[in-house]
Formats: sequence, structure tokens, C-alpha cells
Amino acid sequence: MTVAQKSYRGLIVVAALAWFFAGNEIYQRAAIELNGSVVSSETSCMQPQNNRCATKYIVEGNDHTRATYIAGPTDKALPMRLPIGTEIVKAKWSLAYSINGREINDFPIVFYAGILLLGLCCIGWWYALSKSSV
Repeated sequence: MTVAQKSYRGLIVVAALAWFFAGNEIYQRAAIELNGSVVSSETSCMQPQNNRCATKYIVEGNDHTRATYIAGPTDKALPMRLPIGTEIVKAKWSLAYSINGREINDFPIVFYAGILLLGLCCIGWWYALSKSSV
């Protein structure tokens, strides 16, 4: 195996990492499904700097079923520190959500689409280099 062939494999690794990173964030946000009112909210942060906070919510639906949701410090998470009584609706497979009837679409889809495009370009570059070295 030549040095050029080994370096081509690096492009595949970069592409796979880019697709995993971006795809995971998009999927994790889209998979959230909530519909109800916040009845409990508890925020905890990592010590000693009080950074990397996460909020554990208990959301009660109109049918009185309760769901637990943890909002962490990533793009996939819904907002932290929502007050008790907040109405939140997040449909599964949607990136947007509403709080107290106000539609919010704050997911940075352009950034993640750019990461996916970077991965696609790496695959194209790998393909072009592998065909030219044959």
C-alpha cells in the first residue's frame, strides 16, 4: 500500500466523523417529543466551575401522563431553566418547538448541513484521487 493510498483513507475517516457528528445532533433533536406543561424543573451543574449545566424537567401532558426530559449543554437540547407552568410542544421529527404558543426554530441546521456537505466533499475527493491513481 502506497503513502498516497493511506492518505486517501484519511478522507474517508474525516467524512465518517463529520457525518456521525452532524447526523447525531440532527437526529437527537428531531427525536424529542414533548407536549405538555413543565411541572418540575431541577438544574445541576458540574463543579467546581458551575459549567456544563443540565436541567431535568418533568412535563405533564393533557392526559396527565408525565414524561422526563433532560436539557443538556448541546445544540440538540431544548432550553434550560424554563419556569414551572411553561407549556412546551415539540413534535417528533421536527427541529422547531413552541413555548407558551410561541414557535421557536433555533436549531443551527445550516451549520450541520455544512458539516454534512464537508463529509460529502471528502468522499468525492477520495473518489477522485483513488480513480486518478489507478
